Amino acid sequence: MTGVKEPCMLVVSDQQMLRAGNQLLFRALEGYLKAGFKVVFLSPATDDPNLADEKDLFGDLAGRLTVVRAATPRLLGGIPGYIKSIIARPAAQKRDDTVVEGFPPPPEEIIPFKAALEGGRLLRKLNYAGMSKNFLNKALNLAKTHKFDIVCGYEVMAIPAARKAADLLNLPFFTRYQGTFLKKALEKGRAQELYPLHLAGTRIPADLCVMENDGTGGKEVLQALGHDPDRILFMVDGVGKNISRPQINRQEVYEPYGVRFNERSKFILMLSKLSPWKRHDRLIGAMPAILKRYPDAWLIIAHRGPMRAALEAYSKHIGVDHRVIFTGPVPHREVYNFLNACDFYVNCNDWSNLSNTVLEALVCGKPVLSIDDGSLDGVISDGENGSLAPLETLGQELPAKALQLLTDDDYYFRLCQGARDFAQNKLYSWDHRMAIEVERIFEIMGKPSGS
Repeated sequence: MTGVKEPCMLVVSDQQMLRAGNQLLFRALEGYLKAGFKVVFLSPATDDPNLADEKDLFGDLAGRLTVVRAATPRLLGGIPGYIKSIIARPAAQKRDDTVVEGFPPPPEEIIPFKAALEGGRLLRKLNYAGMSKNFLNKALNLAKTHKFDIVCGYEVMAIPAARKAADLLNLPFFTRYQGTFLKKALEKGRAQELYPLHLAGTRIPADLCVMENDGTGGKEVLQALGHDPDRILFMVDGVGKNISRPQINRQEVYEPYGVRFNERSKFILMLSKLSPWKRHDRLIGAMPAILKRYPDAWLIIAHRGPMRAALEAYSKHIGVDHRVIFTGPVPHREVYNFLNACDFYVNCNDWSNLSNTVLEALVCGKPVLSIDDGSLDGVISDGENGSLAPLETLGQELPAKALQLLTDDDYYFRLCQGARDFAQNKLYSWDHRMAIEVERIFEIMGKPSGS
């Protein structure tokens, strides 16, 4: 790109770059940086101790990245307590009374940077409006010192402000979604009632909508909300093709976390955040039956989240806490050690089981045990590269299928080979995956790729 102005992208996001977790955000930004963009990343102010160091994540590419954090609104700070309680209590009670079985919690209630989450719906909307205003003001100020060529709204809670900034700056605009919560709610006609802010953000038009295929039906949702199919890029995540380490010393990986290793030790791994809808309790609940038949099994749960204390208490209550290890957050590079050192990987989510860690497990030659809920169609095939348990009989099938993987060597090694073959032949590397996206971004900018 010698002699040509380097394109500059403004990415407005409600997400944070973390030492452990949220790899999709890191990989997206890495792809833009590798493609020659200078990137200004605008996100909310936070004191999260898990924030990543950009130099650690991006290496030399970090010189092309500017991170700016907008102040977080604190609307309750000056409100007297009795008024606060009057405003908050009725809405909070209504929220408790209208929880619908089968739906995950509304995203606007669980985003980490929101002030006063204990407040009611009115306060959440006010805080969201304040955050959007701060985003827009900061974006316009940044435009005075940066010559932006394109704006990205990364995830629904940041998209309205990003769209307004792009319009005021007369710039092309694209959105990027890590999946969606809306499919089932739209089908039941309850999206506006359950997820009003999520719905509003997903409806906003864009020159390009990049939707991760994470099993949540994102393309169907975008089309149902009126987005032009020709402006939708719907893809499964990329993977690191070089992360397989078959000779890894499993004892060195797991013993520091309290595992008492022997030659029969086998390891079941879960890497999803400890949130209510991730349903780690399903596999913990299967551990008594698993340990009865295979007492040298260990369940490794490697992440952080609000359910940790409850899950630890549950594992103790059913008598398996001596075989369930909670490691806390694990940095990206160490995640690959965990994947290579496990025997198989498990997802038991209520809401889609096609996570990036499923794809990475396949690259490492590890079978995936999960639920036959349709979200893994085209990726995990029962008896070929993984094992899928019907939801209707999950209580019996989940421990039975785990035990088959632990005790039937011929079956297990056949699935390992199937996992490797699928990853080799069907999955894109991150570089390939992001090159496809970047080409579409240059198209809406009216430039050839790499110009």
